[in-house]
Amino acid sequence: MQWLKRLEDDAEHDASHIVFNGERFVVLPVVRQRGVADVTDAGRRVSSAMVTRKDGSYLSKLTLRQIVNADAGPYVCLSTNNAGYTFRRAHLSVELPQVLRA
Repeated sequence: MQWLKRLEDDAEHDASHIVFNGERFVVLPVVRQRGVADVTDAGRRVSSAMVTRKDGSYLSKLTLRQIVNADAGPYVCLSTNNAGYTFRRAHLSVELPQVLRA
């Protein structure tokens, strides 16, 4: 399983992106340790836990901490095996709190 974040059309082109279903995505890097996958977004606040279920299937949860506007947008969880691939989309909206004024 791999988490992807869609890049905006005006984002810079570099080698760290892939094209999936006609859209450009950055691949969130994964480091696997003791059966748990930790996504390390350049030391930022992104983590992913991958759990093996009793039926042999997997679950993956992406967690973002200290969200900023740049985190908003579409994400995709992509899973592949010898039979093919499947994916699920999620969209994150960021609404910053209003500052209370006395």
